[in-house]
Amino acid sequence: YRGEGRARRLMPAGPQDKSGGGMQSSNRSGENATASAQIARARMAASAVVDPDRPMLTVADLGLLRDVRIVEGFMDVTIAAGYPDGAALNVMALNVELALEDEGFLMPRVRTVPSPPWTVDWMTEEGRAKLKSAGIAPPR
Repeated sequence: YRGEGRARRLMPAGPQDKSGGGMQSSNRSGENATASAQIARARMAASAVVDPDRPMLTVADLGLLRDVRIVEGFMDVTIAAGYPDGAALNVMALNVELALEDEGFLMPRVRTVPSPPWTVDWMTEEGRAKLKSAGIAPPR
């Protein structure tokens, strides 16, 4: 359980305009750049998580990472369900969450989505090469 007291937004609220509520237009491009940098950093951290059963493969190699974005001020990551080893998928989802926390993203949301289900077609060529070099026939 993670207490609500730990929850913090990724980006501080920006200055309000005089009309009461909207962001000043001059600040939006800076916020978009900051959000893009945060998403890129989160994507790198999530992508580097390894498969516990095949540690030569990462989430990125497997093609499991479907989306990384900021939702309501929190990092939201979606990974594909349907990976043949459900237990390994659960461990990877937890490890993605921990990797994001290690990068400073508090209370990240990691979701698995059943549709579309994962297929071996989503594996990268690099992932297939890693399997081959480990003596495992890459899936076709």
